[in-house]
Amino acid sequence: ARVWSLPNRKFSCSLVDHSNWVRSACFSPDTKLAATGSDDKTVKLWDVSSHQLLHTFHDHTNIVNSVAFHSEGNCLVSGSADKTIKMWDVR
Repeated sequence: ARVWSLPNRKFSCSLVDHSNWVRSACFSPDTKLAATGSDDKTVKLWDVSSHQLLHTFHDHTNIVNSVAFHSEGNCLVSGSADKTIKMWDVR
């Protein structure tokens, strides 16, 4: 996934670890974490400042269509073509 700074329209970094297309990405409310969901059936949690992968969730059996953080930032939710919604505590 490529991260761009919208105010200045400049490329910021690449979050590289998925083995297939990234379909969804989001930032946590405090912008310290990012999440990506992919055709490789995984959800990945990233540290935004270091661009480091923190965790890979392998719970889906089909492509991940969407990822979102709870408004308090303590929970990550994903939706998949496997017809499931998964929720993880990311504190």
